[in-house]
Amino acid sequence: MTAGTVTRDGLEAMINGCLENSALYQLVLTLKNSSTPGIQQEETLTGDAAVTTTSLWGSHIWGGRLHHVPQDFAFPNSCSQTPWQYWMCGDRQKRYPPLRNLSWDDMPSTNMRYRLSDLRYLMQLVEKRVEEQRKWIANPSIEQANEMFEVGKDALDISDVSEKGRKRRGLQMKGTSMVTQVRNKRKSHSRTS
Repeated sequence: MTAGTVTRDGLEAMINGCLENSALYQLVLTLKNSSTPGIQQEETLTGDAAVTTTSLWGSHIWGGRLHHVPQDFAFPNSCSQTPWQYWMCGDRQKRYPPLRNLSWDDMPSTNMRYRLSDLRYLMQLVEKRVEEQRKWIANPSIEQANEMFEVGKDALDISDVSEKGRKRRGLQMKGTSMVTQVRNKRKSHSRTS
């Protein structure tokens, strides 16, 4: 591209040069060369040997950016143990990473960001209790996650009886009901102490 003339070959060479200098080019090559779509393999040199690391989690592009979950992602709408399993293990079948690895920018809407924040609040209470009991496992299986939940679930401090004496489902409560209950109980404890 000399003398102000733009040619197709010159423009293509300039764009390819820019892409080669960016991480985007490497990402495209990695995805192109991986044997399974969405499973990324990365080769790194450690000492004399090359080590290949494979990620089981998918990457999703929406809103012009790369995300850990698809745009139609929905949180599990069930009692506290199932979200804990997703929090710790993710969903290999749908190729979602452990939900504790998600950030607010992985969420497609403001409402989903609030739900992630609520889930993080509850799950970090359980995590803290599990760590205090020295039962923490960084990358557990589903069975190990269930055992960890049994150790930490009392941190949620959900009663089976409401303040008005009505029976409730306790740990079978869903989503925002449980968050509201735990936050209110913690507020009332902090006021009395």
